[in-house]
Amino acid sequence: NGGYLGYDMWGWGFGGISYFTGTPSNPGSVFMNSTRLDDYYNELEKIKPPIKRIFNYSGEDIRLGWLFQSLQSLEVNGKVYSVLFDSDIVKDHYIIWQALEKLKWIKINEGNIQLECIGMYYLSLIQSLLSLNRLDEIRKE
Repeated sequence: NGGYLGYDMWGWGFGGISYFTGTPSNPGSVFMNSTRLDDYYNELEKIKPPIKRIFNYSGEDIRLGWLFQSLQSLEVNGKVYSVLFDSDIVKDHYIIWQALEKLKWIKINEGNIQLECIGMYYLSLIQSLLSLNRLDEIRKE
């Protein structure tokens, strides 16, 4: 709908990381090239991609990635979130938002999430809280 969900990025060289975001209904992947120079060049000599690891995103990963990027700009636009993910940002993480609002780390305003002055210093902690369930799923896999 004319908005951006993410970006693709090609990582060159040994240890390079390539991101192909995809969409919530068709998630992409992230690839990491070999981190050892010998392995990297051995694969290239065999005319093979020098990929060491691949992580396939889920629709949840796409949503969390977008949310994390938005939080870094200190505000999550609830309307854009709703269009992209067919969901309500406040309801999706209500318990977390409620606790953060009590601490005065965020402010919920007309369906938008805004980081307050002190909240921006705890952004990585906020992101960890929001991703806790997904991290548990990944660990179990």
